[in-house]
Amino acid sequence: MVEEKQIKLAKMRGYKLAEESKGAVINTDSKIRKIADKIYRTSSSIEVISFFTEQQTSSIEETSATVQKLGTLAEELKNQLTHFSVVKLKQ
Repeated sequence: MVEEKQIKLAKMRGYKLAEESKGAVINTDSKIRKIADKIYRTSSSIEVISFFTEQQTSSIEETSATVQKLGTLAEELKNQLTHFSVVKLKQ
């Protein structure tokens, strides 16, 4: 009789432990899914940032090339203007 009670108590404790373990696994699974979702969203955001950074870099390179070309054109114009003299006409 005492042995049966001990077996029954052991089974109840085992059942309780199994239920607690099951709850812990479900809770852990939920947390892992939330973390995975955050990682996915962060990764997507990084891809968007990378895309716009590449576009911005390209625009800066184009602007720099345009500025250099304008500088060259301005220097050429300055050199060409040195061949002319401006005469003020009397009115």
